[in-house]
Formats: sequence, structure tokens, C-alpha cells
Amino acid sequence: MFMRLAQLSDTIKMEKTLTSLKIKAFVQSIILSGCISHTPIFFHASLPISSTSYTRECSKITLLAAMSEFHGLRHFKQGISTVSQWTCTQHKEMQRVILDNFHTNKEVFVELGLREHFNIPKDAYQASNKVDYIAQMTHWLELQEAVFRQGVYLDLVASQSRDPLADSDLDALEEEDEEEELADSDTMTHTPDVLLSQFTPSGLLKSHGYHVAKTCPFLNISTSRLQTDFGAIDFIPALQTFLTRHFPHSSISASEYDRFDVFKLVLLLLPQRNHISDVKRLNRIQAHPAIPNCNHRKPPSPAHFDVAFIVEDCQLWESGTGFDGLWLAQICAIFKLSSQYGEFPHPLAYIEWFRPLREPEAATRLYRVAWSTRNQQRFAAVISVQDLLQGGHLFPRFGSGKVDVSWINSDVLELANEFYVNPYINFYLFDTMERL
Repeated sequence: MFMRLAQLSDTIKMEKTLTSLKIKAFVQSIILSGCISHTPIFFHASLPISSTSYTRECSKITLLAAMSEFHGLRHFKQGISTVSQWTCTQHKEMQRVILDNFHTNKEVFVELGLREHFNIPKDAYQASNKVDYIAQMTHWLELQEAVFRQGVYLDLVASQSRDPLADSDLDALEEEDEEEELADSDTMTHTPDVLLSQFTPSGLLKSHGYHVAKTCPFLNISTSRLQTDFGAIDFIPALQTFLTRHFPHSSISASEYDRFDVFKLVLLLLPQRNHISDVKRLNRIQAHPAIPNCNHRKPPSPAHFDVAFIVEDCQLWESGTGFDGLWLAQICAIFKLSSQYGEFPHPLAYIEWFRPLREPEAATRLYRVAWSTRNQQRFAAVISVQDLLQGGHLFPRFGSGKVDVSWINSDVLELANEFYVNPYINFYLFDTMERL
């Protein structure tokens, strides 16, 4: 009896070893053939030395170090060669910016018959007493599924019965530091749906809204500082265009002597979708220069000028499909309109447009964009914050050449000429783009 168990254990270990060797050989073969350029990154922890060396070569070109910013996205500022042991969280963060290579070529796992090896039920086997283990494993998996379904139901009931949160919860989201940002982005325990009463409805979609702080952190900011610190180069003509459209009978024009109260960020609450967790519905869109740290021994908080999807043509967006009526833009400043111009119910944002989205590239199946220009200057505008639909993330179109090692995540949007829209940055955007 004991001899049979020992033989069975050795057999299972041998099967696992053979499976691991098959996967390693498969990955190395597609690396050598050039089938998937960044595949070694996903299998860094289990590849032979030759593949690990290839991964380090990939890191030297600083693809990850030059990745643009997004709320909740971890940046590998020193590349990935310094990471000696990969965790599940690190793999997940890296896959959010390069997962397109995997999805483009994932059918090869089916063609080579390797997909079934990813589902080895070792946990179920270990839970059995190793006697008639197939029946026990089947029963164990059925129990796990039942527990999972019950847990989903209990979470749903709990989310519907929670009391509304206090304003301090939103304030905490607005004031969280960059170091805490990553930790909180996937572990937030509060359901955004109960915050709906604290959000101003945008009118774009049901249960879609925005929230700004009660007081502006940047008070009485001059137009010259908006131009230099916030990058709002064409602030005065853009504001004048907005005033002409919304206050056609006003006799007051935009002036270089005007001053404005400026917000640090705006929170967007995205519409509810049944198959997406509520904790994924909050988007934090930041627009501010570097902020000095109260502790002078610490570096200042870095500047953030995020990218967002904006409803540029509401009628076209409501009647069309896909990205009709939607444009991408970088948010440079979020501010209050001075009362001297008139009363406007929403905060405003100074933005710089990207070109409209067209069909995705055939090779990458990614949408490519570039800056929109007018008279050799970036096309800027002042819009209402209610037109912000959701956050977006762009990464440079690196091409086949070497990446400039001087590029860093904070200025890559200023230095690169073309960009790709990252569909894997969060579940909500991925689901939106999969529907197209």
C-alpha cells in the first residue's frame, strides 16, 4: 500500500516536471523565433538562464521605465533587471502595460496542446487522502465552486445594505499619496455606489458623476502661472472661446490679469456594470504641477497631468457606436470660473486634444493617436468637467528602434510623437473596448 502511494506521488511529480519543461521549451522557442517580443517577462521566474538574459536585455531599453502615468499603475523606474524575485502583484502590474503581446499570440497555447497543462488541479489532489483521489478531487472542486457562489451572493447583499460614507472617505481619496495610491487601488473596501449621493451627476450616463474638493488647494492662481506651471500655454484664447460659446452676451473678456482657484484632481464615478466590481468604478484624474513636501528632507510630490476620454460631440456619441464623438485629451488644469464672467454650474478644465481615434492597427489591434495641432501648436480648449467620461492611459509607440534612456514616465507624453491606447489598464476600459 505504502509502495503504491509512493509510486503515485513520484508519478505526479514527474508529470509536473515534464509539464514545466514543456512550457519552458515552448517559451524559449517562441523567443528565438521572435513570435512574441515580450513573452519572457511573463515567465521570468521559471525560465532557463538564456531566457532570463533576454529579459534583462529587454529591460535595458527602458520600455517600462518610460511608461506614462496612470492612477494606480505601478512604474518600474529602474527597469526590471533589478527585480530578483517576482511576486504575483508585480507580474499583474507589468501585464497591465504589455499584455497585448500575450493576447495577440495566445492561440499558440491551444495549437501546441499546452493549455491543459495550466489547469493541473494540484490543490484538489493535495486536499484528498490520495485514495480514489479522482472522485475526491471532483467533489472538492464542486464544494469550492459552491463556496465561491455563496461568497459572491453575500458580497452583493452586503454592498446593497451599507450605509453611505462620510465626506472624509472622498477626502482621503483626494489626498492620498502616490506611495499609497498603488496599495489602495485594488484593495479599497468601500463600494463606490454608496458614494453616488456625494457625486454631481454629469448627465452623460446613468449613475455617472464627478466630485471635486470643497476647497481648492491652489488659490488665486494667475494666468501666467497657469501657463508656466500647469502648461496651459493657450489658456487665455481657449477660455475666451468657452466664454463666447456659453456667455455670448457678456461684455467681459478673458484677460491676462485674471486669477483662478484651481483644483488638484477630479474623481469620476463610472456607471455600474454587473460583471465588474464596484471598486473598479472610481477614476482619479489629476492635473497639478510638482508640490513641495512639508518635510523638506523628502522630495516634492511629482507633477501629474492625466489623460481622459472626453465627450466632444454629445449627439454623435449618443447616436453612434464605438468612439464616435469621443476624443482623448490631456488634462492640464481644473479650475473654477470666476464669478465676474457669470455663473457656471460645473468646474472647468483646460485640455490639449489628441487626434480622433480611427480603426485599430491590423498588426497590434491597438488604437494609435498623436497630438492634435492648430497652426503648429497643440490644439487646446476649455471644457466643462461634466464632459469627462473616464480616465485613459497612453504609452509611447516605441517602434523598432532604441528608446531614449533619458525618457521618464513624467515627461514621456511631451517627448514621444505617437502613442497607443492601453486597453488593459483597468477592467472597465478593457470591457468598454471589447464591446467595440
